[in-house]
Amino acid sequence: MRGIKQTLATTAAVAITATGLAVTGTATPAQAAECRTHPLSGYVGMTREQSGTSGAVTATTWRTTAKCQDIQVRGVLGASGGRRARWYDVCVIFIDRTSACNYWSRIRLGHWTNVATNVRDGVSFKLRVRVPVGADIARGQMDF
Repeated sequence: MRGIKQTLATTAAVAITATGLAVTGTATPAQAAECRTHPLSGYVGMTREQSGTSGAVTATTWRTTAKCQDIQVRGVLGASGGRRARWYDVCVIFIDRTSACNYWSRIRLGHWTNVATNVRDGVSFKLRVRVPVGADIARGQMDF
């Protein structure tokens, strides 16, 4: 299986790494077994200061591959320090087609959430992350 891995870490707490996504249609058992397993495709982090009230777009652009059928995010606590979000909102921007979000999805700690489904291989995307009031930072794992 092929995969692209990119990493971006800034002192402003945006950290994301990437590799693969999806095939249009139904995932085979072998494809499904690859999703949500290590190594994961990437990681996301955003501070409340960066996010503001409308959310902020990640600096990293990812490109989907055949690892999973969907773009998935799971909330994690990550490193200590600050008030960590127990939930946050994410939407996907398919940058080759639009600058708008697909739809907002609520990401909760410890739960995988599909933020885009049935995405073709080779599609470029970014995430918009909205950190809730009362939290300093939101972190998550990604697989796609």
